[in-house]
Amino acid sequence: MLVCLIVGACAFTLYQSNKNHVESLEAEKTSNTVYSLLQLLKFEFENIVADVRLLSKMQESQQVFTSHMTAILAKNLLFFSLDKKTYDNIRYLDRQGMELFRIDYHEGNPSVAENMALQDKGRRYYHKGSRKLKVGELYISALDLDTNSCDPGAIPKPIMRIAAPLFDSEGTRHGVVMLNYFGDHLCRIMELGTEGSSEKPMLLNDKGYWLRSNDADKEWGFMREGGKDLTFQASFPKEWDNIVNTVNGQIRTKNGLFTYATIDPGEFISELAGIQITSDAGKWIIMIHVPVAKLTARPKAYLAKMSMVLIPLSILIMAGIYSICLFRQTNKQAQLDIIEQQASYARFVPKEFLALLGKGRYRDLALNSHANHEMCILFSDIRSYTKLSEDMTHLDVIQFLNEYFLTVNEPIADNKGFVDSFHGDALLALFKDGNAEGATQAAIAMQHRIKRFNTNRAAKAKKPIASGIGIHYGEVTLGALGTNERLQATVIGDVVNLAARIESCTKTFGVNIVISDSVYKKLPDPTAFNLREIDTVRVKGKQIPVALYEVFDADPEPLIAEKKSLLPSFKQALGLYRQGDFNEAAELFKLCMKKCPGDTISPIFFKRCKTMMRIPPGDGWTGISTL
Repeated sequence: MLVCLIVGACAFTLYQSNKNHVESLEAEKTSNTVYSLLQLLKFEFENIVADVRLLSKMQESQQVFTSHMTAILAKNLLFFSLDKKTYDNIRYLDRQGMELFRIDYHEGNPSVAENMALQDKGRRYYHKGSRKLKVGELYISALDLDTNSCDPGAIPKPIMRIAAPLFDSEGTRHGVVMLNYFGDHLCRIMELGTEGSSEKPMLLNDKGYWLRSNDADKEWGFMREGGKDLTFQASFPKEWDNIVNTVNGQIRTKNGLFTYATIDPGEFISELAGIQITSDAGKWIIMIHVPVAKLTARPKAYLAKMSMVLIPLSILIMAGIYSICLFRQTNKQAQLDIIEQQASYARFVPKEFLALLGKGRYRDLALNSHANHEMCILFSDIRSYTKLSEDMTHLDVIQFLNEYFLTVNEPIADNKGFVDSFHGDALLALFKDGNAEGATQAAIAMQHRIKRFNTNRAAKAKKPIASGIGIHYGEVTLGALGTNERLQATVIGDVVNLAARIESCTKTFGVNIVISDSVYKKLPDPTAFNLREIDTVRVKGKQIPVALYEVFDADPEPLIAEKKSLLPSFKQALGLYRQGDFNEAAELFKLCMKKCPGDTISPIFFKRCKTMMRIPPGDGWTGISTL
């Protein structure tokens, strides 16, 4: 009977543990997803702001108000509409709200609206909101259904309007340029951010109405006849009371797990662009709901399978309990001592290090123990660590570093590497047999883990961290240093020093991961990664230069796409820079800066070119920097 009670208690404990584990995984997963969605919205808003500001600053835009529209401008705007695919209309409105010119997207077949089709928008709330815009300011409307512009019988489109004022050189305000942004495109971006997940994101306004729901019949209740009660509050009143009073968070109720974050598009854009925003958008709530049925499905299945095993297991336990007790009595302590001793040694000297030295036991290590191996060396360091730790106690610093090292260690081990040593906030990891692919994959996974680490820190109102990673390949010496009484297993060599130098370049260039050409050449398939050559350097006291490559797979997806589009232009600009053609190189780097505002390297080389044009380097120029 006692055995049955114990087994039953164990079963309940295992079930509860599994249930808590499943909920913890779902909570972490949805928190990361909501954070990713916020980042996607950030980049999308950056693109929208860039587009409307570009149109407002185009000199040709004045033609709409001061003279007849030229065919060239109309053609350029048609190409702009076709290329972006995100704007239903591009409008030029005069000060009274009358359309002077309009481009209609027409589902991928953009066209210029006929004069007779131009409309008076003077009474629309979004024109009234954009009337008093000053130079450099923007207006953003609510995300609603465009019921006034759609054809009779057609389904209204979700639209958000962004406007910028147009002034001539004398400061006279002529009107505004207004972009009608597809709300469905915003929803598609959110769906891409949760691709592979069964729970799709929801978008609510600050009144609780669904702007995007898994049930289309609940959407846009505030614009539908009889839709007054189609709100989140009506379906989940207790949850809404919690959500509406907090900016972001996560709650678990009898209805499931709710993860949410609140954003104000106007404030969001204002902070991103550093400009004054007039907004009618209100606030949005991004939410992911995991129903309680999904949270409990796996634990219940686990309990059913466990029961099938535990019943016969109880019988076996009762039959063999006596012999097991005797065995444990005589052997348990001895086994624990051996295991603990080996585990204790391994915490200070990795077993992989021991194997590379050709030693089978820790007791075999001696001062003459050493071996040469060709390896990839990964060096990682927390940026601005000194400033970050200033407000921490010594105990807080140790706890923070341990949490950080636990976060980044797993990707290293998963890719067949191991940590050799910790140096304050830095770590040195080794990848044997020239495993360049594993080292690069580990660096990318480390950056992704750091993003999740920052999400957890943000939930605790702690500052995010950033880490740079440098990787180099070559021959190193592994051995034991110290005295007969005190030994330390370590790795030495120029390769180790250069890996640390390469890591320092990540801060200079404002990137996350940099590898050397020796690592690049060891990659089985470099095209499997997002790489670009960024510089050639020579370490002080050394003669052989080293080419450096940025690995940008851990960047946000929009930035990855922009950097990939820059590769031909950037490579050409870098070649001209090395040839000493600084004027042409500067122009190409400037073009790269416009195409990808988030690129941190093009501005550096643009500045270098300007410096070289002002102070020529003279004969012997090779384009090699000193590290």
